[in-house]
Amino acid sequence: MPYLLAFILGVLWLYARQLFPLGSTLALLAALPWLLRKGRLLLLVPLLLGVGYALLRGGPPELPRKPQTLVLEATASVALPSEERYSQVLYPRDKGLPPLRVWLKEPLRQDRLYRLKLRLLPAPRRANPGWVPRRPRAELREVLGEGPAGLLQRARAEANRLIMEHFPPEQAAVLMAITTGERLLLTEEHWEMFSRAGLAHLLSISATHFAFLGLLVSALLRGLLWLLPLGWLERLTLRLSPWQLAALLSLPVALGYLMLSGARVPTIRAFVMTTLLLAGMLLGRERAWLRALGVAALVLVLWQPWVLLGLSFQMSFLAVLFIGFVLKGRSYRWILPGYAKASLLITLAATVGLAPLVAYHFHHVSLISPVANLLIPPVVGLLVLPLSLGSVGLSLFTGAPLLSAPVVKPLMGGCLSGTRALASLPFSSLSVPSYPPVLLFTFYIFSVLWFVRRRRLLLALAVVPLLLYALYVWASPRGLSITFLDVGHGKAAVLELPDGQSLVVDTGRTGKEVLQYLRHQGKRQVWALALSHGHPDHAGGVRRLLRAIRVREIWDNGRLLYQGQLLQHIPKRHLQRGDTLQGPGYSIQTLHPYEGFFTLYGDHYTAQNNDSLVLRVASSGASVLLTGDIEAEAQEDLLHLGPVLRSRVLDVPHHGSRTAADWAFLLSIRPEVAVISVGRNRHNHPHPETLQALRATGARLYRTDQDGAVKVIFREGSIKVKTYRDFYPRKARSPVQELRNLRFLLSTW
Repeated sequence: MPYLLAFILGVLWLYARQLFPLGSTLALLAALPWLLRKGRLLLLVPLLLGVGYALLRGGPPELPRKPQTLVLEATASVALPSEERYSQVLYPRDKGLPPLRVWLKEPLRQDRLYRLKLRLLPAPRRANPGWVPRRPRAELREVLGEGPAGLLQRARAEANRLIMEHFPPEQAAVLMAITTGERLLLTEEHWEMFSRAGLAHLLSISATHFAFLGLLVSALLRGLLWLLPLGWLERLTLRLSPWQLAALLSLPVALGYLMLSGARVPTIRAFVMTTLLLAGMLLGRERAWLRALGVAALVLVLWQPWVLLGLSFQMSFLAVLFIGFVLKGRSYRWILPGYAKASLLITLAATVGLAPLVAYHFHHVSLISPVANLLIPPVVGLLVLPLSLGSVGLSLFTGAPLLSAPVVKPLMGGCLSGTRALASLPFSSLSVPSYPPVLLFTFYIFSVLWFVRRRRLLLALAVVPLLLYALYVWASPRGLSITFLDVGHGKAAVLELPDGQSLVVDTGRTGKEVLQYLRHQGKRQVWALALSHGHPDHAGGVRRLLRAIRVREIWDNGRLLYQGQLLQHIPKRHLQRGDTLQGPGYSIQTLHPYEGFFTLYGDHYTAQNNDSLVLRVASSGASVLLTGDIEAEAQEDLLHLGPVLRSRVLDVPHHGSRTAADWAFLLSIRPEVAVISVGRNRHNHPHPETLQALRATGARLYRTDQDGAVKVIFREGSIKVKTYRDFYPRKARSPVQELRNLRFLLSTW
């Protein structure tokens, strides 16, 4: 075991060296005296082998950053209707490519292998806190050929068809996710519901699924073995006990489940870890399961060294590790009570063990999770999953219908209803803002040491830092701050007000960036959503935002029309010049438009820009002017307000276009900081003349296309500006960059 760990640490050391070259070298030098002691010198061999192996294999393959045309062979997922098109996921046979999302007029068949000409469109990259990359997209140019897919893919396609035929859409979506690994039909509402209940792990085939299946099948096979004639049983168990023989016979079932679920990388990880863990534990050796887990991790690292950096591997490994520590040394002799207790311990161990990691990446902790995991996963793992797999397998071999559908349907319906009821309970989950990664490392390091040594001090070192940090965040004084998000060519900003309220100004084209940022900050509701005007690059993400979080009010310029029930039921304020909203220590003034304003020159598009809502947010010594897309006429109309326009931070109008900032307008504002929200575009935004004018004012200039998200913080009369591209860790080529990476480990956005 020490040699396996040394090899894995060697791989990790090489990847850590990219971010912390000096720190990782010093850490290795500090460890040398310990390694050079008698009996430990040999650990240097696997450590150096791990470094060399990772260096030889390199890092994970990267997708091209520019669109490109390629020809590949691929199979397709189920088809999801989307307006007048179908959305599907393609699974390339080239292992260097990830699954690709494609939109088609006519769907591709799941049971065919296609040779396709595609135009690969890399997913947009956003430099925002909380940003989660989307699946790469592709455009289908031509179907060059097709033929029958492999046996396993055809079986998977038939299993999906059977499930979709015999179950209602919502049940079918969840059943396919846990049976065949097909998750395209799961909606955002499904993920949100299961996440709030602490059951999101059920929607992805993971170590928990394999653990449930392995325990249940082993128990059933052991029971069947005792029914055999005594002579047969004696011959079968000459070298293996009934328990060990049942465990051995359950492995083909787990392998069949792996194949039916598509044998994709995350599922293979969970399968390898769980089967080796169960094999080690069921062989009756006290520490065999831990060695088995180490071997599983080694196999995966040899397959892909960069697997250590992936969240899927980390979740699978930690879930199995905590399950193993909790079940270590326990035996379950009675089929029903014993396995019921084992299933409950499995779910609780996985839930508690993964809670900090889930909170760090997904920014919530389900408070109802312990209850939900006592009720739902045992039903899914011990009844729904085996019945579904068994009947699907029987149907594939005999052509019979799904015999278990009449039983599984009410069970699945009950699980969905129970999950929805638990998720809808008040305070079912707690939003968790981002916290320093170093707290995550300390929790897992000291938790594992506590499992090994069982000393209270180790447990305190794991938990107390998290609690102290939570207390520090709660007690910290609040002030005014604003974050301009990178939403491509569009605009969105989030203000944090002194009383703790949040104000969202515009959503960008999709709203996804705003939603992910709010979750990153631990926000589940906002005071208001202010829409400057109706253009899609400012208001296109309204519906996504409203479906995901609670918005108490919508503010607009009084010139927008709303369609759909989602927008009709939210209170609205139609703001005009002179309207002022006040809170503890701050005020929000409306400077534009007013009832008699209209555009004399330009088309309808220009008129909508000039109608943009202009807000000035002020607090003690702090001021921000939010300008939407106002152009020359609106800026000229605002000039007579004089000193009222004066603001320390300027949201540059209309993405820095040529008409975005009249010189007289800029002199009236006299900003110290100017931020341009802009992305790739065909309009030549920001215009060189506007950039020159902004620099001439002496303002510090920032752009979201170059700097990523820009956060402006007001503290005791001073202004602090930080950009996400400077905050996020990247390969260090100098001590300064290494210090920035260290700051990322020790702080938050």
